[in-house]
Amino acid sequence: MKKSELASMVMGLKDDKHGRIISATWAKKSGEVVTRPVRFATSKGITGKGMKFNPSERKLVPYYDMYRGGYRMMSLDSLKSIRVDGIEYVADEED
Repeated sequence: MKKSELASMVMGLKDDKHGRIISATWAKKSGEVVTRPVRFATSKGITGKGMKFNPSERKLVPYYDMYRGGYRMMSLDSLKSIRVDGIEYVADEED
């Protein structure tokens, strides 16, 4: 699967309002590759103030980190794979 297809799949899951939990693997800025359970469409701790920038303009996706208990950003450019409903989707190394 192309990285762009995987990124559009994540963006579609982000817009799903059911708070789906998926497993995602991506490379952090430090180069460390992490696999975490992430959740989209959560409202815990949301004040309604909003962000000072648009994450999609920077190819970032906000998610709720189930391990660390807080909101984080995932880069769509460094996304390696996701697992949704038991099916793993892996991005090709070269796009």
